[in-house]
Amino acid sequence: MQEWGSRAAAALLVARSGLESERERVVRQANEHGGSVLGEPLFSASVTGVRERLERVASSSPA
Repeated sequence: MQEWGSRAAAALLVARSGLESERERVVRQANEHGGSVLGEPLFSASVTGVRERLERVASSSPA
């Protein structure tokens, strides 16, 4: 049982690392896309932050 637990823990560590890498990639892409829309660089730590910034700009701009 202990051997199985060790293998499961190692597998979870690898999966978590992959998810963290994917999250960083998605946030980087969101910042790049948001920056291209706004014409200025964005430095948000989350996709939500980029979306909220774009929503604020869109709601304050005349249609």
